[in-house]
Amino acid sequence: MVIEKCAVCGEDLFREVTIFDKTQLLRRACACRRAELEKEEKETEAWKRHNRSRDIIDKGYLNKGYAQYTFASADEKDSKIVKDLKQYCDNWDKAKAVNRGVYFFGNYGTGKTFYASCIANEIRNKGEYVLIGSAAELVRYFTRDYGRNEEAEDQVRRYPLMVIDDIGVERGNENTLSVMNEIIDMRYMAKKPLIVTSNFGLEELYKGSGIYGERIASRLEAMCVPYKVTGKDRRKNG
Repeated sequence: MVIEKCAVCGEDLFREVTIFDKTQLLRRACACRRAELEKEEKETEAWKRHNRSRDIIDKGYLNKGYAQYTFASADEKDSKIVKDLKQYCDNWDKAKAVNRGVYFFGNYGTGKTFYASCIANEIRNKGEYVLIGSAAELVRYFTRDYGRNEEAEDQVRRYPLMVIDDIGVERGNENTLSVMNEIIDMRYMAKKPLIVTSNFGLEELYKGSGIYGERIASRLEAMCVPYKVTGKDRRKNG
């Protein structure tokens, strides 16, 4: 029995299969076709990842601007902090298992939002859903339509990673503080990692300025590793 071969790679295009004492020829993928199938599969997976990434941004990024920040765009002088945060992302499964996040604090303009966003985007690229927004945006989202946003509550409880940016600027507004307290408490009870940025250290949140009660500050401390971001104000230095 003569078996047809591929004119390009020379491999057999059929293989002999014997069923009930009868030999049949069944088509097989030659090297050329296997390469084509592998390419198509990779393109399909890339398309799925792209669309999943867009879906994650659409559903969890309250401000799409957070999606632009990546470790690749960090300054060389930040290599130490980038190395630390990449290590956190590389060990994401372990961090997630023990509910461990990061609390970035430091002066205005030192890059806290940038670094928190880098982590969020790195975790998003792993296919994980992320809820990210400023404290003010999260409060508005949580209380949308002058009531309780059940979708937001579900995201706070279920999304693998949550980022609260610029916490502490909402002091003086009792309603906002009450809602933010509830969000943090809900996240703590859900045992999910939380990333926070603030101009205030954890101690300042309750001992100094008294922005939040000691109970919430202690919960943040239990959930997050404090990380001080130092340096000059980047906004002033362009």
